[in-house]
Amino acid sequence: MKLSFLKVAMEAVDVAEQICLTQYARRPKVQTKADNTPVTIADRDSEAAMIDIIRKRYPDHGFFGEETGDNSGKREFVWIIDPIDGTKNFISQIPLWGNLLALMHRSEVILGISNVPLMRERVWSEKGKGAFLNNKKIRVSATRQIASASLSYAKSIKRPHDRIDKGIFELFDRVGRQRAFGDLWPYHLVASGRLDIVIEIGIKAYDVAPFVSIISEAGGKTSDIN
Repeated sequence: MKLSFLKVAMEAVDVAEQICLTQYARRPKVQTKADNTPVTIADRDSEAAMIDIIRKRYPDHGFFGEETGDNSGKREFVWIIDPIDGTKNFISQIPLWGNLLALMHRSEVILGISNVPLMRERVWSEKGKGAFLNNKKIRVSATRQIASASLSYAKSIKRPHDRIDKGIFELFDRVGRQRAFGDLWPYHLVASGRLDIVIEIGIKAYDVAPFVSIISEAGGKTSDIN
């Protein structure tokens, strides 16, 4: 009998966490990828380990990983992996980095896990079963007024030069509080009601796939920048 998707996913994230923590302590050598972003052996080894664990249980599933690329084909189930979201933080010994894993079924994300080991936080969700932080069910904030809302934003803007940037600056003026956490951490805060809004630009599917499920199951909403 096959194990549940969530149980296998948790096992994969557990192994990725241990690989990353071991390498974090060692401060591994940094290489630069073709897209000019950094990568370490921890990124590559943890992604390979997650794929290996999942593939043994579900050999007919596809994968889309930051380090290994799109190997999803036309599979019904596709696992989306960011082995270390926040690699620059990982390299700089800033604790806001973690492991992201999502499962997509026919273009719908049905399971998501985000794990931040050094903050001792793991949030996850399954379709129709709610969202959880360290085994406690969570909900998004009950804030209803923009003027009372808190917002986290991630992108460098020197000046508002287009419609989207201008709209974001207008929103900055309207909210009660602005911060710039970046990477996976602010999504934990939104899903658990500690932050109201996250805006992030220039990201890939593997950066946010788990949060499409997690924030929805926590009672929130996600959208693209438009």
